[in-house]
Amino acid sequence: MKQMWVRLSLAFSAVVFISFALVAVLTVTIVRANAQNSFEQERERIVEGLTTQLREYYLTGGNWDGVASLFSGAQAAFPYRMFNDGVRLVDADGNTVAGELPTDAQVGESTPITVDGVTIGMLEVAAPPSPENKPIGGGFWIFRDMVRLDELLVLLMFVGGTLSLLFGIMISRWLTTSLDELAEATRAIGEGKLDRRVEEAGTEEVKTLAKSFNRMVDQLHDAEQLRRNLVADVAHELRTPITALQANLYAILDDAYPMTKTEIAGLYEQTRTLSRLVTDLHEIAQAEARQLPLNCKPTDLGGIIEEIAAPFSVVAESKEIAFAVAIAPALPTVLADKHRITQVINNLLSNALRHTPEGGKITLAVGRSASDLQISISDTGEGIAPEHLPHVFDRFYRVDSGRSRDMGGTGLGLAIVKAIISAHGGQVSVSSDLGKGTCMLVSLPVGAT
Repeated sequence: MKQMWVRLSLAFSAVVFISFALVAVLTVTIVRANAQNSFEQERERIVEGLTTQLREYYLTGGNWDGVASLFSGAQAAFPYRMFNDGVRLVDADGNTVAGELPTDAQVGESTPITVDGVTIGMLEVAAPPSPENKPIGGGFWIFRDMVRLDELLVLLMFVGGTLSLLFGIMISRWLTTSLDELAEATRAIGEGKLDRRVEEAGTEEVKTLAKSFNRMVDQLHDAEQLRRNLVADVAHELRTPITALQANLYAILDDAYPMTKTEIAGLYEQTRTLSRLVTDLHEIAQAEARQLPLNCKPTDLGGIIEEIAAPFSVVAESKEIAFAVAIAPALPTVLADKHRITQVINNLLSNALRHTPEGGKITLAVGRSASDLQISISDTGEGIAPEHLPHVFDRFYRVDSGRSRDMGGTGLGLAIVKAIISAHGGQVSVSSDLGKGTCMLVSLPVGAT
C-alpha cells in the first residue's frame, strides 16, 4: 500500500467500480419504475376492458349464466397472461361466478360492475406478489425479467471491476516506471555518481521532472568540478608562500642566513600573502553562502568616487598615466555598504593601474541609466583576449603572468568584486579589445540592497 502504483491501481479500480455501481443502480431503478408503471397501466386497461365486456354480457342476458366461458376466453386473449388464477367475478351477493384467486392471495383491486347505478357484480384482482415471495413463472413475467436484469448487472459490475483493476495496474505501472527510474538515479547521485542521467520520456509532467533532474545533476557536476578546482587552486596558492617560509626558516635555523631584519621582512611578507589569501577566500565563501555582512545605508556614490580618486590620481601621475574622473550631476543615492563599494572600486582601479602602461589613460565615470547607477573603469592597457573574457571573474583565473601573486594579486580580486556586487543586487561585466584596453562596468540598482 505504500507504493504509488498500488494506490493508483486501487484508485482507478475504485473509480470505475463506483461508476459501474451507480450506473447499475440507476439503470435498475429507472427500468423497474418504467416497467412497473407500464405493468400497472396495462393491467388497468385490461381490467377496464374486461369490466366493459362483462357489463355488456349482463345487459344482453340479464344474468351471469354462462359467463364462465366468456370470462375464460377473455382471459386467454389478454397479453402476457397477466391474470392466470389471479382474477375472479363475484355477483352482488359476493358469490364467485367465474375465475378464482390463489388460496394465499389477497384482493388487491375490486372494480364494481354497475347497470343503471346498481352494482351487479365485482371484478376482483389479486394483489401481485413480491418477487421474493412469488416463484418465478406463471404470469408475473415482470419480476422474472427484473431478477434477470439484476443478475446481468451484477455480472457486468464484476467483469468491469476486474478489467478496471487490470487496466489500473497497467496504467499505474506505466505512470510510475519513470518515477522508479528517477528514484534509482537519485540514489546513484547520492552515492556520488554524478554521470547518471534519466531518460526524458513519459507524460509532460514526468518529462519536465526528468529535465529538471538532469539539469540539477549538471549543476551538481559543475559545482563538484569547481570545488575540486578550488581545492587544487587553494593548495597551489598556499604551497608557494608556505614553501618559501619553510625554506627560509630552515636556512636561518641551519645558519645559512643570518637572522637579520631583511630576512624577517621577507618572512613577514609571506605571512601577509597568506593572510590576504585566507581573507579573500573567507569573503568569497561568505558571499556564496549569502552571509557576507553588509551595512547598507543610503550612499552617495559620487562622494565615494571623489574620495577614492584623489590617492589614485597621485599614483597614476607618478606612473605617467592620465587619470580622468567624470561624475554625472544630481545622482540619486543607493542603499549600499560604503566599505564594500570602496573595496570594489579600489580593486578595479588597482587592476587598471597594473595593466595600463606609461602614457596610457584610465577613466573613472559614474552615471545613471534607466533603473540603476553605473560605475565604469576603463583603461588603455593590453586588453583581454576574447577566449578569456568569460572567465575573468572566476576564482584564481589569471589571463597572464601580469596577474600573478608576484605583483600583489591572489587571483581572487575580481571574484570578490562580483560577489560583493551580487550581494548588493547589482551586476558587473567586462568588455575588452585586445591591444586597446578594457572596461569594467558595475551596475547598482537605485534604492536596492
